[in-house]
Amino acid sequence: MATLNEEIGKLIARRLLADEAVTLPEVGSLYTKRIAARRLSATQVIPPHRIVEFSTTPMGHSLVEEILREAHCTEEQAADAYARWRTKATHEGRLEIEGVGTLCLKSLTPTDAFERRLNPQGKAPIRVKRRPMPWWIWTLLNLTAIALIFGTLAYFVNPLEVWEKWSRPQVETEQLLSEENPAAAPESEISAPTAEPTDKESLTTPPATEPAPEKPSAEPTPEEPKNEMTLDTQITPTHSGMSYVVMGIYSTEENAHRAVAQGVKRYAIPEADFRIFRYGEKWLVSLGEHAKRAEAQEAARRYRTEYGASEVWVYSKQ
Repeated sequence: MATLNEEIGKLIARRLLADEAVTLPEVGSLYTKRIAARRLSATQVIPPHRIVEFSTTPMGHSLVEEILREAHCTEEQAADAYARWRTKATHEGRLEIEGVGTLCLKSLTPTDAFERRLNPQGKAPIRVKRRPMPWWIWTLLNLTAIALIFGTLAYFVNPLEVWEKWSRPQVETEQLLSEENPAAAPESEISAPTAEPTDKESLTTPPATEPAPEKPSAEPTPEEPKNEMTLDTQITPTHSGMSYVVMGIYSTEENAHRAVAQGVKRYAIPEADFRIFRYGEKWLVSLGEHAKRAEAQEAARRYRTEYGASEVWVYSKQ
């Protein structure tokens, strides 16, 4: 035969499991509260569950009324039964509810059995599969990353300049040509027989022009014999849009003629292949003038291969 504590515990448990509130006179109210699912991480979720809450405000049915309805007794008998149950169930400020849990400090700690009845699916965190990212998002991210990489490289590095730098022989820094500021371009001069003009790319022989009066050869220095070779060609300015196979740039016309003589002597290049152009306030010794840069580069490679003129280079005037 069930005891009074067990019977009253069953009444309270039945109301709570039905999501109804029950009032314990002179104590407070117990009611169930539903908690929504909550994500702990990308792969862990706390499922929806119920908990029992306590309130000092009367809510739902009174436990005395429940006893009166179930026992079919008088109201005085129901109140007496509740008072006797409460006296037996109270221990050191705690209210022990048989089959439900312990009420202490306005908080109910349910028993394991009641917790399983309240939440059959449990409320421990469960693992869920990570939702895969759609394929089109992956594709868009990859294409964006590739575009950023190539855009950055193209902004900071010019592939054509890198290839030209490594494909042509190294030259001295002072003989590199500044295309944007001709006046700032460094000059290379021949002041002794051992000084040779330096350059970088190639060219074909330009069409003959009207001959200019022959320039008198420079007076020899004590270290150098008099050079009898001069370039009997009209000196013309460089033209925009043209590319030149350059042997060197010099500050005086005399040094430009001397560079031609040195080039003929050192590389055995025919003197007819040389031309001298005005380059601002300087003189540019060239092995040809071309309408296309590719043609000038091909001519420069031919002079390097056939004559060993490894120092020729190509200048394109903008």
